[in-house]
Amino acid sequence: AEPTAPATAPPLPLLAPEAASAAGTSTVRCFGRFALEVGGQPIDLSGLTPRLRSLAWFLAVNADEIVHAERVVDALWPEADLTAGRRNLQVAVSALRQVVEPGARRGGWVVIAREGEGYRLSLGGGSSDLRAFELAAARARRERSAAGAEIALALYGGDLIPEAGPVTWLVERRDACRRAAADVALLLAECRLAEGDPAAAVAACEADLAIDRYLDGLWRTLVDAAEAKGDRAVAARAQRDYAAVLADLGL
Repeated sequence: AEPTAPATAPPLPLLAPEAASAAGTSTVRCFGRFALEVGGQPIDLSGLTPRLRSLAWFLAVNADEIVHAERVVDALWPEADLTAGRRNLQVAVSALRQVVEPGARRGGWVVIAREGEGYRLSLGGGSSDLRAFELAAARARRERSAAGAEIALALYGGDLIPEAGPVTWLVERRDACRRAAADVALLLAECRLAEGDPAAAVAACEADLAIDRYLDGLWRTLVDAAEAKGDRAVAARAQRDYAAVLADLGL
């Protein structure tokens, strides 16, 4: 089931016009709950229509990349023909800019910029937790680094924009991030076990269960780590739980 955003999360205040585009620096958070800051000021998207929020999310997961207009139309207006879809996109971009950069003059937008046949949400020297995670996870796996794995896991704060729900254009990227986080957590457990620290390996495995309980190597490593730690109860429980998972999968 798709997780939902915390019900108690406080609304973010609107960006004050005088602070708009302070330095064109954007900070994007996509894991756990979406958040966008521009010039150090949080942007409130709660009052926008679902389509406008989806546009913000779409541009954010592709932050600092030029996204062709046709790609955006295909994702957000799949029922429209190209001409109508482009017109819808132009209207939506204009409306979103009024929220993200309310103090900017027409043609002076720097956060949501037109680039040739596409649009780009510019970080302007800011950061994206999604981009940082993907780079850190790839590096950790390439180098088989426990320290790198810890960095990547610290960046992974839960599912990718869970409040968006199971929208087609986001599901594949969300699943890929979840798999990457699970793989990195397993890597951390394997490294700790190889280093002779089975307790840390058990802890890493148990944390990984919250990400992906269907990862085969996770259960095997958990059993090995628990046995190396001398904790027969944890090893036996892991074997039972693993058998239940296999039964759920029909294996």
